[in-house]
Amino acid sequence: MMQITLQEVKNYLKVENNDDDNLINSLLTAAIQYCEVFLGRPINEEKMTDENRWEVPETIKIAILMLIAHWYENRGVIGDKLTGEIAYSVSALLWPYRLITF
Repeated sequence: MMQITLQEVKNYLKVENNDDDNLINSLLTAAIQYCEVFLGRPINEEKMTDENRWEVPETIKIAILMLIAHWYENRGVIGDKLTGEIAYSVSALLWPYRLITF
């Protein structure tokens, strides 16, 4: 079961204080939701049923952490080259686990 704690995210971001805990928790929720929509399946154990249960790989966790770091460091609306690179990197990590339905 994949679980990401606030402390894990703060370690990844190298944040040592508690000032941004609410923001970081919100970014964690948003990143999980982003990945679930992209994948077409739940990541959180609580949302899984017998029909859609799967072992979530660490690769998904890395994609979530990358998204959070990008959003945390770039809090405004931006349109530079970096945004495309982040989107491509995250998509490349998530794509092998995406459910394709026709």
